[in-house]
Amino acid sequence: FGDMKKALHELSEVHPFDTKLYTVVCVDSSKIANGGMIYQIAENGRPQVTAFFSRAKKDMERIHQFSSCHSEAIGACVILKSHEAWLLQAEKPITVLTDSMALVKLWRKFKLNLCPTADMKLNNCLWELRRYNLNIMHVSNKAAVMLQPDFISRYGFDPKPNDITYCKEEEGVARCKICELAEVPLENAEVLNN
Repeated sequence: FGDMKKALHELSEVHPFDTKLYTVVCVDSSKIANGGMIYQIAENGRPQVTAFFSRAKKDMERIHQFSSCHSEAIGACVILKSHEAWLLQAEKPITVLTDSMALVKLWRKFKLNLCPTADMKLNNCLWELRRYNLNIMHVSNKAAVMLQPDFISRYGFDPKPNDITYCKEEEGVARCKICELAEVPLENAEVLNN
């Protein structure tokens, strides 16, 4: 993490947060961490970085594999909460960029005063986000603006072949131990059902 922090410092000029400028929060999540960046659009129209963000997931988040929707919602909550002192003072709407279309759709339902989902964890995340003047927008995970948050969220993650969720390519098909276990031959089905 120290090497990455040093590289970001050397490659990026970080500016103080200005409450009068448009603010953009980019966030991405992986199995092990949440990554993000906050930048503002300066008066000359150019983006200026105000903060980088990295948070290793807690043990419970790593042990229990959350869906990507949960992971992205939690990621959005933690980056906004960590910079709350700045963001609550923003005079203009804050744009959150995520590669999770599900999060965008849930936010739209929430803004229409509809119950977004039956899942309490997701509803709690959306409830936390309500305090900010937000627009949540979908951006492709291949977009240039998402490369940095994606890198930070995965930095140091090297899936090992003994990881049960590590898929290796076999004849053009991604395979992991879970995939293999799902393909029990039908002649053994009786044994499993007893």
